[in-house]
Amino acid sequence: MNKASKRIVLIWLLLLMGSIAMFYYFYIHQLEREVSEIESDITFEEQREALFSEAISEMEQEEITIDTYRLKLPSELEEDVIMRLINEASSETNTTVQSYQYEDSQVLSIDDIFNQSDQTEELEVLVMQINGYSQSYNHLEDFIESLENHERLLQIEQLQFQQSDDVRFQLSFSVYADSM
Repeated sequence: MNKASKRIVLIWLLLLMGSIAMFYYFYIHQLEREVSEIESDITFEEQREALFSEAISEMEQEEITIDTYRLKLPSELEEDVIMRLINEASSETNTTVQSYQYEDSQVLSIDDIFNQSDQTEELEVLVMQINGYSQSYNHLEDFIESLENHERLLQIEQLQFQQSDDVRFQLSFSVYADSM
């Protein structure tokens, strides 16, 4: 082989090695980075799953008793307090309540509510319906959250809404009182 042939072979070898290096850098190195990112995401999700599992097991271990709920029950229904609760939630969330209606008032045994045959005590239940409108769905959602987060035990029974320029809604809920 003469000198020119050796140079051509050397140049081809350098081009081949350069091509391999570029292939590695642009393709394989990119894949390695993606694998590393996916592995870190998997590790994060495993840690998150472990925390959620721990939280769920703690929640399952907490026994909810009737006495826990009894602490949230006033001795009387106190309709004026319920109206004040609705008005406060309404003003906090830019929601307008147009009408209030008492649908039903009854006395239920705790056995009917909690399916515990050893309890013979009774609760007063007041079912109310309110109609109104809110500026947006988010405001309506905030209104409902405000009602639910109040210290008074309140259960949403039914929600109907229709959205156009504003959100018109009809909400039925129950409030409870200890009738001891």
